[in-house]
Amino acid sequence: MAILQKKPMAYSKMEKEDPEERVHRRAQFLIYKVMEKADSQRKSSLCLGIRISKIKVKIGSRMKKMRKRIVCHLKSWKRLFAGRGRQACVISLPSLFN
Repeated sequence: MAILQKKPMAYSKMEKEDPEERVHRRAQFLIYKVMEKADSQRKSSLCLGIRISKIKVKIGSRMKKMRKRIVCHLKSWKRLFAGRGRQACVISLPSLFN
């Protein structure tokens, strides 16, 4: 009858624990926590790796476009400056029909 009158969430009184058992239980708890943390890091690292690879692809495509634009500009500048140099050489040459 005494069992039926107990509250369902009541704490039961523990016997005195052996210090070695307490250390062993604490070690098991810490091992469990470390394993749980390692599992959560493994899951997050997979998502992180996918996210990083997507960012690398975006950066790579932007760098490719930027490189093409720079090369195009350099070619146009080269033509522009090379053209000025040729005209200056032609103008500075003495005329053959004097």
